[in-house]
Amino acid sequence: MSDSGLPSSLDFIKLACGQLDFLLWDQTEQRVVPTAEDLHEAARQVCPRRTGVGACGLLVLTSHEGDVRASLYRPGRPDSVPNYPSLLCAAKYLRDGARYGPTAFTFTWDSQVYRIHPIDSLSMAVDLNFATSRKRPALQNEELGHRTFLEGAWALQGTFLEGERQKALIFFQPELELDRIGPWKRAVFRLRQGPYLPTVVQLASPRLLHLEYRPAAQEPDTVVLASLAAQAAYLNGLIDEDVVVRIQDHPYFVHVDLSRQRNRVMVPIRYVFRGNFSFTEFLF
Repeated sequence: MSDSGLPSSLDFIKLACGQLDFLLWDQTEQRVVPTAEDLHEAARQVCPRRTGVGACGLLVLTSHEGDVRASLYRPGRPDSVPNYPSLLCAAKYLRDGARYGPTAFTFTWDSQVYRIHPIDSLSMAVDLNFATSRKRPALQNEELGHRTFLEGAWALQGTFLEGERQKALIFFQPELELDRIGPWKRAVFRLRQGPYLPTVVQLASPRLLHLEYRPAAQEPDTVVLASLAAQAAYLNGLIDEDVVVRIQDHPYFVHVDLSRQRNRVMVPIRYVFRGNFSFTEFLF
């Protein structure tokens, strides 16, 4: 290709963690790998769902001094920092290829260390430290400015949580009648909370949470979001230590470990398909 270190085509494996999917490109056996600029261009071509293969990002595995490194390239983003769903997919691929043992696998990115734990042939898990939290006073319906949607005297109580580069404003309204869920969610999603992602959590049972969020310009890390939701539910006395958080009908199993101040999030990882993508000519 013109002025590019990319090959003419890319052999990939598409994997999914929850509702997020990635195109994994294994370059661990290559002595010379494409530059970051080339890989950003590759992601720009291969990731769009209308003109490319379709994925949330291009997950590239490389080898450095015997260690495997994972980088995530996403169209429109200048960085290549992996998120937890992509790391769980990478761990699943490496485990199935007998690239590491049954106990744990460590990824290093800058000074951050990520430890992935294989649970079985299907699920991967990661331990996340408790997020920092604070509560703010209830948001009264008069403050929201949507009285058409918010009839009655009930209010919204928000819990702010921040952890692993993800900030969320989580709302619980367990006693809300089902026929009022829709208007309530619309009102919450219209709130402007700066860097905090407005998130609605419905308590289906003490062991099942349904989580919804309004998609933002930057797709949130759903593994971290499930951890934050479980911790918020625990702080509000709604659940015990174990809960399933469903995000867009995908299960995230969370164990809240109060003694160690951390949450273990377990997610099934699935293969979607293998394929090949031919790059078009481009000039830098």
